[in-house]
Amino acid sequence: MPQYWLKPVGHTQPTPSPIPDDWAPERGLDGFELTTGPANVQDPPQMRRGDRVLLHAVVLGRAFAEGEILGEASWQPHRPDGDRWPWVYPCRIETWVPLVKDGPRTTDFAPEQAVDRIQAGWECARLSEVQYRGLLGALLAAPGVHAV
Repeated sequence: MPQYWLKPVGHTQPTPSPIPDDWAPERGLDGFELTTGPANVQDPPQMRRGDRVLLHAVVLGRAFAEGEILGEASWQPHRPDGDRWPWVYPCRIETWVPLVKDGPRTTDFAPEQAVDRIQAGWECARLSEVQYRGLLGALLAAPGVHAV
């Protein structure tokens, strides 16, 4: 049975680094790799193969993509930004907006506890299936949405 997650992408510290508004050409959809912390090999992240994940753009504050985690995380600390996000998951993106600004505001649909958690710097926030489906519904209603 899958678990459901809200996963921030980008960061605010030490300096704000939002995901580009036109994110898909840079990150790509085929072979999408989801990077995360914690930056410690002894403390792997909680997400697992088969889990569902909604991506939240840090700084811009919008949900912009949704997909399934296809495999377990691999430890890759020598990648760019691997000192902060050394864990890499293969992920299939199934729903997305080409422009982040067209995605729904995460705070309008995600539970306050999940938003607080990612704003506090946690690598992800668990959602209930109902919460996940509510935010996914908002993403599916966004202008220009694509769904597989």
